[in-house]
Amino acid sequence: MELSIKNITKTYGKKRALSDFSLDLKPGVYGLLGPNGAGKSTLIGAITGLVKADCGSVTYSDEQGNKLHEKLGYLPQYQSYYKNYSAPEFLRYMLALKNYKPEKPSKYIADLLELVNLGDVGKKRIGAFSGGMKQRLGIAQALVGNPSVLIFDEPTAGLDPKERVRFRNIISSLGSNRIVILATHIVSDIEYIANDIILLNSGVMVDFGTQYDITEKINGKVWEFICDSREVLEIMNKLRVSNVVSMGEQCKIRAVCDEKPAASADNVTPDLEDVCLYSFGEL
Repeated sequence: MELSIKNITKTYGKKRALSDFSLDLKPGVYGLLGPNGAGKSTLIGAITGLVKADCGSVTYSDEQGNKLHEKLGYLPQYQSYYKNYSAPEFLRYMLALKNYKPEKPSKYIADLLELVNLGDVGKKRIGAFSGGMKQRLGIAQALVGNPSVLIFDEPTAGLDPKERVRFRNIISSLGSNRIVILATHIVSDIEYIANDIILLNSGVMVDFGTQYDITEKINGKVWEFICDSREVLEIMNKLRVSNVVSMGEQCKIRAVCDEKPAASADNVTPDLEDVCLYSFGEL
């Protein structure tokens, strides 16, 4: 099984959203990271077929010869629902749209709802759901049809911490035999579950690799040091600061920069947030 993206370019007016993007993906969980306007949504649109690229191709191959759209599950950033449907009715509708016919549809739907912690909603209308409940239902609909390729765009938006952990566990269990692309601004979600990271900025792939490989590239460029609390704002204006911990009249600063920022600064092990700050200038 492989998803092959070749030379995708997309321009909106004078703005180039994607520039000659190429990547081959095999089963596993891939984190897609980039600042606003990086081209993440355009890339997802090109893969799903919702955006027509100016040039390039997206192809999918597996042992059964299935086409990509037959084996694709997708949760957009803003999922729409029929408010008068119940959750089981909505998933039954998705079964029909995807032309997927499980042996026992009612049990299949009940199992999906249980998986996303919506097993007790009964006939409650979707219009009365909270934002987090709607997001979980969106995750369930993406899983309809046992897709081989899953794309989640900001999937943990609206989820409380407990629900985010549950979602991460679900995705981790799915990634062993599927291609999963997870686009989110919540870096910690990707840190926990993604095998490989795609860094995208201004329509160009900045880097691609395992978390270890990517973080290792900025080894020696992440620092921690103590400063007077009155100096924090000035330091934040000069350096890329990823964390500030108050210690009374002093603060511990974590910063990403090429040169040692203070005499007392010590190198620390970089993480994915540090990579984002170094690569994009923001988290």
